[in-house]
Parts: sequence; C-alpha cells; structure tokens
Amino acid sequence: MTSRPVTSKILIRNGSSLDLLVGDRVRVLRQRRRLSRRALGEAIGAPADEIGRIEAGLKHLGAARLLSIAEALDVDVEALFESDGFDEVGRRPIASRSLH
Repeated sequence: MTSRPVTSKILIRNGSSLDLLVGDRVRVLRQRRRLSRRALGEAIGAPADEIGRIEAGLKHLGAARLLSIAEALDVDVEALFESDGFDEVGRRPIASRSLH
C-alpha cells in the first residue's frame, strides 16, 4: 500500500520562487483594496519603490516585515503564501479578523 503525501493550501517554494509568490500576493491584495504602492508603503514605513521591489519578488522579507504587510492589508500572514483561500475581495474570514 502506497501512502499519499500530505498536501497543504500553502505552496512550498524555495528561495526566489517564494519571494515571487509573496510579491504577487502582496500586489493582488493591495490592488483589491485599491491601495497605491505609496499608501501601503506609508502604512508599513517603507518607500513606494520598496513596495515595487517586494511585488516584483526582488526583496527577501523577514518575519516582522511580512507581519506588518499582512496587518496593513488586513489578512493573516499565511494569506501571503497561499495559492487560494481568499474571499471575493481577498480578505480573511470575518471570524478570524481582529476587532479594533
């Protein structure tokens, strides 16, 4: 009997492929919220050109920066790595959002 590998909604990539995936997710989520690169940058304390490098997959991000981007986009940090799982506007489910 052969066992099947466990799969996840999270795509596992290596090196720059992961940076490309995260960059694409940041771009999609930012655009769905109709935020400019400048507005997202201001929300996380980064210049607009850095947001452009992130979206292009040219910048490797640490945990703190990933968390600040996720918070600014109102998604769980895991959403930056998922291939699906977004609602129609790219937001995490209401039950998991923090209430301010």
